[in-house]
Amino acid sequence: MPEPVAPPPAPGPIVSVNEPEGIPQDGSHPPCLFNCAGSTPDGDGDGPRGGTPGPGTGDGTGTEPIRPGGKINPPVRTVYVAPPYPDLARRARIQGLVVVECTIDPSGRVVDAHIVTGHPLLQQAALDAVLQWRYTATRLNGVPVAVLMTVTVNFALGR
Repeated sequence: MPEPVAPPPAPGPIVSVNEPEGIPQDGSHPPCLFNCAGSTPDGDGDGPRGGTPGPGTGDGTGTEPIRPGGKINPPVRTVYVAPPYPDLARRARIQGLVVVECTIDPSGRVVDAHIVTGHPLLQQAALDAVLQWRYTATRLNGVPVAVLMTVTVNFALGR
């Protein structure tokens, strides 16, 4: 009697995306990514995380990316490109979250992104996909501004 053969994998992976709001819960901040002269990653000094505001126009807007929160609504994703499940990760049955810190420019384009955490076999696929996403413009005092946002890509294999 022949041995049973495992059924073929599902047609494709399940990839979901969650976009948490606010600053990371552990109080840490990623390094500044976009036009951050005078700002240090730990929040000392001028800039978006520092004690004094960075350069601006006088109406509350500046050139530094801001984090959504409070009265500033997060941008809404308008273009989604699903990350392909890396073949090696799929064959090894690797699943998990990849956290990406991204800068969204005033027009809604992702202009910079880096990996915060995630399995090495999943990181590049998540990064490549996030860089293709588009968002609505975030406005502060009626003026479009750049946004610093964390997105989490969840790679999960189908049953």
